[in-house]
Amino acid sequence: MTTENQETEERTLPKIDQPYIDDLFEELGKMQVVLDKEPLRFGPSRLNEKIAITRNMLTRCEQLFNSVSYNLQIYTTERRRAELVFSLNEKELIANDPEVRAGRNLKDREAVAHLKLRKELENLTNLNATVHNLEIVLNMVKAKRSDLKDIQGRIKDQMKLCQEDIGIGRRWGQEKVAAPPKPIVTPKMAEELLSPIEESDTITEQDTSDDLADIDALLQSVDNY
Repeated sequence: MTTENQETEERTLPKIDQPYIDDLFEELGKMQVVLDKEPLRFGPSRLNEKIAITRNMLTRCEQLFNSVSYNLQIYTTERRRAELVFSLNEKELIANDPEVRAGRNLKDREAVAHLKLRKELENLTNLNATVHNLEIVLNMVKAKRSDLKDIQGRIKDQMKLCQEDIGIGRRWGQEKVAAPPKPIVTPKMAEELLSPIEESDTITEQDTSDDLADIDALLQSVDNY
């Protein structure tokens, strides 16, 4: 295969760069479903919405899995082809190139051959890095898919628990009866309640005598009138 044909084939490979990987990680990070602690009190529509959201995320996750797997297969195949071409060219240089054969040992000859095959070696290195990145992304997609399937199972468990709650008399949208709040009595309040009544607030015998004297004087003034 000529160099021109090789470059043409390389240009047909799907573009896998850092922005592509960043977008995938960002999209996977947004695939979050928060379960309600009391799904029964929010009504069946909210639970049905979470079922639909989880199902849609799983569908998108499967699409990403298929896409990444396809790209990984393409780059793995291309890497194997590049490794074979590089190995054949290296052996040919070691066997036939006078400059390479001038090396004192095999390592020196391989070093000179690698210098002559610098472009092919760079291409092989890039392919290895891309395959490695795709494997990491594929593992992340698998983990997210497993997490969404677990959430889907938890929602099914909540549906069963809601059915059991309905069986014992609860209804959709019904709040749990909260216990009345207990009165809070601070030490200061208790001290004030138990403290003796102040002298200024008590009715003394002198006060009673004065009140009776006032009443007698009022009655006498009425009689005189």
